[in-house]
Parts: sequence; structure tokens; C-alpha cells
Amino acid sequence: MADSIRLVLASCQPAAAERRLEHAGYLARARGGLLGRGERWVPVDADGAFAPLVRVKSALSARGPVPVQHVVLGALATGCGLDHQLALYLPPGARDRLREAARQLDGGLRELVTVTQTAVDGAVLAHRM
Repeated sequence: MADSIRLVLASCQPAAAERRLEHAGYLARARGGLLGRGERWVPVDADGAFAPLVRVKSALSARGPVPVQHVVLGALATGCGLDHQLALYLPPGARDRLREAARQLDGGLRELVTVTQTAVDGAVLAHRM
């Protein structure tokens, strides 16, 4: 499984991913902001884009075990560099709870999170060069 995930992530070119998400109706092109950065991609449905964060917040706010799907979602968001966004909305201590729950994931899911984070880190570094 991990090898196939690596192949998929390695073959993902940002422009191709953007086009697929646009074609699927998730993203749309928008004019740049005040700094004149040209076009940027924005979610077509802002509520839909925010829904995963609400699910993670709800799961981490409740007492008891956090459902695996919410742990994976939160860990992938963190792996994609969105932990600062999670921190804005999560209750105190929730980030630590998410990290601990992510450590409890089975090996395949932990590897998915690690491979995703590595791919995102590589893309960010490549973009900065």
C-alpha cells in the first residue's frame, strides 16, 4: 500500500491536481489579492471546505476515544501544513490529543500520514528554490 501511495503522490503535479479538483467542482480560479499575485485557487463551497475541520473539532472536543477517520483527517491536515488552521479552532489541549491519537494509528495509516507530509514538504521546498 505504501509503495502505491508514494507512486501516486510522486506523480501528482500541482497543476494536474488543481485541474482535477477544478474539473470535479471543488476549486475555482480567482483573481489575486491586494498584492497582485495573479490567479489563485479557492474552494467553490466554503462551507464544504470548512466541514472537515468542524468534524475534527467535534471529535476532539468530545470525551472518549476519537474515531479513527477523524484522527486520520486531522493528522493529514497537519501533515499538509494546516496545523495552524486547526489550532485556531480546536479547544485547548486538542492538538496534543490529536498527536497522541495519531501515534495510536496502525502502521499503514501512520505511513500514509508520513508519506503525505514528506510529499508536501518536498513540494514546498521545491517551490521555494
